Amino acid sequence: DAIVNSTLEHLPWLQLPPNAVTLDKLLHRVLWIEQAPETALLEWDVERLYQAIDDRDSLLPRKAHDQGRSGQGGTPQQRYDQAHNARQDGSRSAAARQVGQGMIEDLLAADSEQHPEDQAEQSREWAERIARAHASDGEHSMLRTLLADLPKIRTPWTQLLRTQLTRGLRQQPDLSWSRPARSWLARRGRSATGRRLPWEPGTITAKRVARLVVVVDVSGSIDPPLLERFASEIEAITRRTEACLTLVIGDDQVRRVEHFEPGRSALRDIGFQGGGGTDFSPLLREANRYHPDLAVVLTDLDGPTEFRPRWPVLWAVPAACEAVVTPFGRKLVLD
Repeated sequence: DAIVNSTLEHLPWLQLPPNAVTLDKLLHRVLWIEQAPETALLEWDVERLYQAIDDRDSLLPRKAHDQGRSGQGGTPQQRYDQAHNARQDGSRSAAARQVGQGMIEDLLAADSEQHPEDQAEQSREWAERIARAHASDGEHSMLRTLLADLPKIRTPWTQLLRTQLTRGLRQQPDLSWSRPARSWLARRGRSATGRRLPWEPGTITAKRVARLVVVVDVSGSIDPPLLERFASEIEAITRRTEACLTLVIGDDQVRRVEHFEPGRSALRDIGFQGGGGTDFSPLLREANRYHPDLAVVLTDLDGPTEFRPRWPVLWAVPAACEAVVTPFGRKLVLD
């Protein structure tokens, strides 16, 4: 927080909170170092600053632990720390905590298990549960009233498409065994007692370019305005995620394959015949040649699918095909 605040405080359009901790303030109050913010930002990184401030004791001795278990001596917090072998702050750690006491908690951790696109599915599941529960309760069941009170939630398909593709195409840091971690470098490979630490691999953000394949079934029927919105979303997502796009067009066989740079595609120029036969197997096998991270199939789901790929598939279908069951993957209704 101190490094981020010092990096942003020079911006004329940004005002930090009154109790915001800056790097020069932290260095002065904790390490007794006087440095200008510009100089401090060039010299200190997170790992080095953390190592300089962290002077906590190692695990408490057994005697203190036994006293914590017996509930003798000290404040309740001290007895709790002793009972759980907590590490006690040194002078620098205590000073750092005191500096940060007035900070405003502006970021709250989100529940990783909750996703906005799952609200409609959860509402449908609860409706089915209540319907089964009051099936034998008669006409005037109280649960029937609860069923009517359930919110009717339908997340826009553009948001669902954006969420699914961004999540599937985002770059993940990889381990690099050829370079050490920054925390290992900050400690110079030694522990506080001078012992040699085991090698800790670093991380690299450089990764191969994400690959998205869009399979278009031209035998179906897609309205031009809907295709326009779909193409705009695909272009925006590939531009934001810097993913390359491969376009596979066909019906019962592959008719055309094109490759595009991020943010560029020719989806708007596709023509649909409508009413013809479709076989998804050759289209998906062609997509498999490019080893995609994710594939989106724009179709009416009218056709067999014998080939099942290992990569995730998102079926984008018009509203008229909402009731059709997908062979695998996830269905996205374009309404």
